[in-house]
Amino acid sequence: MKKPQNTPRATLRHASATTGRDGAIDFAAKVEASSAERLMLEMPPGELKSIDAWIKTQPAPRPSRPDAIRRLVEQALAGAQRPQKRSKEAASKAHQMAGQELDRLGDASLSADERERRKRRLTKGPREFRDMRGDLPKPKG
Repeated sequence: MKKPQNTPRATLRHASATTGRDGAIDFAAKVEASSAERLMLEMPPGELKSIDAWIKTQPAPRPSRPDAIRRLVEQALAGAQRPQKRSKEAASKAHQMAGQELDRLGDASLSADERERRKRRLTKGPREFRDMRGDLPKPKG
């Protein structure tokens, strides 16, 4: 197992969890610092450069590398959550609005049956893809 490299410590009178690499106080790090678990993490130089570039885009006071990594992980996890299911009323209204727009844009020279078939295909999706959708209930049988 590799030994961690010695990193320079901030010389201010604040706890090490509250100071960044440049010695600036990071008040966000105080949150749950006592119950946080310390992790050792190895990252390729390219990823560290990307993180440092992201840090430079942040408003002052800029986060330290550990704070930046925590924020980026938090953002990624928040974005990975499944969206909430819409109510049946909202879904019905969206379906109705889509149908009205398709009626407005549809080809008036086609028969009514053909217009309805095309409209249904656009609003419900192609039959061969419907079983792949996670937002639709599974067919019974």
